[in-house]
Amino acid sequence: MDTTQGDSQSVSEPVAVSNDATVVGFRYTHMGMCRGPFYSIRQVGDGHVCAETSSPIFWPAMDGLEGYTLSDDGTYGYDSFSTDPMGKDAYYSAVSLTDEDLVEFTNLLADDGVFEWDGFDEAWTPPKDLEVTDTGETFDLQVLLSDGTHISAHGVDTAPEGSNRAIADIRDWFEDHADYSRYYPTELPDSPAQRLMIEFLPVFYRPGTSDFKIELTRGTGRWAVLLRDGKGAFLDKGTDIGDYGTVDDPDTLPFDRFLDILCSYDVLSWNHIEHEDSDNDERWIVTAYFENGQMIQINTNDHPDWYDGFRTTVVNEIIAYYDEVKD
Repeated sequence: MDTTQGDSQSVSEPVAVSNDATVVGFRYTHMGMCRGPFYSIRQVGDGHVCAETSSPIFWPAMDGLEGYTLSDDGTYGYDSFSTDPMGKDAYYSAVSLTDEDLVEFTNLLADDGVFEWDGFDEAWTPPKDLEVTDTGETFDLQVLLSDGTHISAHGVDTAPEGSNRAIADIRDWFEDHADYSRYYPTELPDSPAQRLMIEFLPVFYRPGTSDFKIELTRGTGRWAVLLRDGKGAFLDKGTDIGDYGTVDDPDTLPFDRFLDILCSYDVLSWNHIEHEDSDNDERWIVTAYFENGQMIQINTNDHPDWYDGFRTTVVNEIIAYYDEVKD
């Protein structure tokens, strides 16, 4: 981020970095209105791992001196903090890096001028005649290089010049080196679904558009449907139904009926897809959480070849289920 308010700042005396030095430890955290993911690189055994986590990373662990070890099941153990974000049940991606990956990331930071941020420690203060409060957007960046150099930068509602591009490049690099397959399966998990939501909705709502949705929650036994058929494709034109209720036995909620549809159309191959295709004006969203911690999360208006059949099958099943519970 550049500054959220006011002018951005720069550091006048960049730290000296050896030509052959590479990143061996890294942490970038961002806290504020929108938080995370948090990015880190740390030494694990004789190699290095880059990670995206849902919680900030404890910085001294970046150099491998604080007891992080990689276990056989691919998780981290750490005996000094009970809330370790890299713990077994934490949501994270951890990918082993090659020496070439570390050189690539080092060059990215150098090209974007990140090493020049060292010593940046600023907080933006609004002018006295400006009635506005700060947003509390805080960033913290720590970099450890193989020659022992430590770059540190911190800001509240302000950031070094050029940081928008640099942080975007860092995020893109980590996304290119991420693996969330542990959490986003491409086959149906062998675990009970706890919540399921499938929705088809217009990207931009206009009168006469259609919106179809089903939502099931096992814990409360709650079902909810939305059948807004402005075009009359499935129901009488102009039908607008929004309803919900509960069942006495949550096991009777039709999770399997809708999960079977997802499987029959190989929808799970799209798991963890979030992108836009502006040529289509209908978005489809699939969200499911399972007892074992895995999830399905798709949010896109890209339409694969099987989309029309998938949509028709799901909407007809929503209508059928709604008729059942109302009877």
